[in-house]
Amino acid sequence: MVAIDYPIHRCVYRNDQNTLKELLKDEEMKKRINECDNHGNTPIHLALMLDRRNCVITLLNNKCDVFIRNSCGWLPLDEAIMIGDIDIIEKIMYLKWRELINKLSGPGGALDEWTKILPNLYLKYKLSIKTKIPLLQKLGARDVEEIYKKGSSFRFNTSIIGFDSRGIPKVLKGSISIIGKHDKKLGIYRIILLDNKKKLFQEFFPNIPQWYLNNSLKSKIGVNTLYKFFVDINDLSVKQKKNSVIKKTKKTFTIANSKSFKAELFKSKNIKIIIRKRKDEAIIGDCKSDIKTKVSKEDEISSIFKKFEDKTGPLPKEKIINEDENDSDSDDESSCSEDEESMLYNYESIFKKYVNETNPEVTEKDTKTVENIFNILQNGHDENNNKVTNNDIEYLDKYTPGILKSYIKEKGSLMVNGEYQYLNFTTNSDSLNTNLNVNENGNTKTYEITDGSKDTLDWEAAYNMRYPQGNDIISEMVTGRHKEDNENNNETKLSLEKLKGNTISEDEYFDPSSTEKFHMGRIMTIKDEVKNFKNVSKCWMSKENTFPINFEQLGPLLKFVCSLYLDQINQNDENNIEMAIYNRFFEIITKDLQGDKRFPLKIVVPVFPSIKAQYKSLDVSVDPEKIPDELFEIPSNYSYGNVYFNNIR
Repeated sequence: MVAIDYPIHRCVYRNDQNTLKELLKDEEMKKRINECDNHGNTPIHLALMLDRRNCVITLLNNKCDVFIRNSCGWLPLDEAIMIGDIDIIEKIMYLKWRELINKLSGPGGALDEWTKILPNLYLKYKLSIKTKIPLLQKLGARDVEEIYKKGSSFRFNTSIIGFDSRGIPKVLKGSISIIGKHDKKLGIYRIILLDNKKKLFQEFFPNIPQWYLNNSLKSKIGVNTLYKFFVDINDLSVKQKKNSVIKKTKKTFTIANSKSFKAELFKSKNIKIIIRKRKDEAIIGDCKSDIKTKVSKEDEISSIFKKFEDKTGPLPKEKIINEDENDSDSDDESSCSEDEESMLYNYESIFKKYVNETNPEVTEKDTKTVENIFNILQNGHDENNNKVTNNDIEYLDKYTPGILKSYIKEKGSLMVNGEYQYLNFTTNSDSLNTNLNVNENGNTKTYEITDGSKDTLDWEAAYNMRYPQGNDIISEMVTGRHKEDNENNNETKLSLEKLKGNTISEDEYFDPSSTEKFHMGRIMTIKDEVKNFKNVSKCWMSKENTFPINFEQLGPLLKFVCSLYLDQINQNDENNIEMAIYNRFFEIITKDLQGDKRFPLKIVVPVFPSIKAQYKSLDVSVDPEKIPDELFEIPSNYSYGNVYFNNIR
């Protein structure tokens, strides 16, 4: 193959900055600046892999794409972080910001597209984490947010101003606003931050504050391990739930000004999260990267906090509670009302006839009652041969924990779902914890029964209960400890010796018969782990054409956010995996959720069975009279100063 093939790449390989500059003066040649070579690397990727610093600067100055992935899935910023060159990292970050703002506010950008569909909008909503875990309740993880839009001007209000991780972690509250508006005098789009309590303002773009750059750079310098998250929604199913005597599928929501809207239930399930960990171990120069890959088997995330997550089969009809179509929407701020709301029935335990629910102490003092419960637990069924289930154990743990605890201490095993379950004990000065190992479909699941004497939660111990030895990616992120750090040390030294002298020449790299995916210059370990979330998400969508706006009208904003998350700002390749996800996401909105006719009034997403993220619509308007122009101006009584999110440690 003649030397003119991949000329930009060849200049990079030779570290020939002068010729590279001359090539990029030619407009036709410059069009090839983002071209992938026969190994799937763009010039900027190759320059960063081989640490050709001068070539990197030249390519960045000539506006190469900083959002593009190579065939291995890495972005230029990923490679720059592994080099650790602070100047290059800062330059790439700034270019990414500039390109993002241009795609948002430039001619034909997201705001222009959005204005054609929805010229004016006021949307108020609440985001919150619903849980019964005491520690998470104290975080204060809820926020009422507002979006104002008038033409290309927008304003976003939030009450979260930071995070305090001293002692019991908590969210810091305040009032921060982000304003975006075209500056007609300067011909640019400006983004301003406001601290409404301190009455301060600060420009965020085009003059990015130094505090932001410093904080961003601090988190990226000296890093040798990257974590990337990818969403797989190929198996995601979304269905509207029809009227049923079992399930509540209709509800009435009341928002501001006492306006009420009926909503219908949609449910979705099967989302996979792919977590990729990259750990760079050594630099090997102009050699093909030695990549040790490991893909863990698909692992369904089950709760490490909820004692019994699985419910037994369908219940008899007489045990079902019928719910009224106009049931009002309650929202308990202090605890997770979603757990109760998601229970569409009351489970009538086989122990119910023995237990005084209003006064459990009476039950625990009744010798005959205790003996009957003990017999049922030991036999695994009652006198009518109804088997003891997980629900029955949960019922006892809720109403008569003393009886359950006494039986466990005395017997050491019980029958659940027709099988013997064995118990382990751990004790401390405050409480007795009992771990119940339940065998389900050949897999052992561990649940914790506590005596309720004290609200305690050892997060690392709880996590290791579900993932022993901390051997998965999430455990490493939580604890900061990487199991294989010491194990790989000797192996890396051997790899360095093995690769010494195996430099790939320019001709070998660009050999047309060599078309495999190449990464250059590193010894690294790549570990992929798949987490399968089969839990059901709920979305209450307004009835057709009854709400002031529909979901599809947020399309340009959602597309911008989605393309930002997937780093697809400049990508149009329909065969690209990320583009397939991108397109599938909007297919779900428009077709499955009927987003051209409906709007979500409430969305509940289970992070864990006892930890749920929730969105709830509070107010909406498209009347321009309710969106005054002053909202997009800096108040006259505000002074210039640093406006930033606090992270107190």
